[in-house]
Amino acid sequence: MERARFQVIEHTQRLFKDSIGVDILAGLTQEQVRLLKRVFQKRHVHDHNEGIVSPRYADEIPEDAPLLGCPAPLTLEGLEAAAGVLQLVLERLVLARWRLCGNSRVNAGRAWTCGRPRPTAGVVGSGASAPVAGSSTMR
Repeated sequence: MERARFQVIEHTQRLFKDSIGVDILAGLTQEQVRLLKRVFQKRHVHDHNEGIVSPRYADEIPEDAPLLGCPAPLTLEGLEAAAGVLQLVLERLVLARWRLCGNSRVNAGRAWTCGRPRPTAGVVGSGASAPVAGSSTMR
């Protein structure tokens, strides 16, 4: 498995499709996918490029190419909209995990492996567990 690059939404989509058979973007509109792409790219430039729009960002978000070399603007409205879309994606992942493993607290701490040893080769940050129905993370 190749190294995960979560700031590129299509790569993340391919990673989940290839590893667990879930298309995390299925059912989303083009506008919703664009919102996710933009917020993930903005997070990346704010974390790694002092918030300045880079050529790579401009390649990923062509409509923002005029901002090349300028600060990537963040708005509460944009972040809230992207968070709503991300919630849909995460709900899809949780449901896929339940279908794969069953909705049991015994398996909850084992994430996607359902009690089997967890493969970690090539997956950065693979130690997170899926939320359990009824837990505070599901409310």
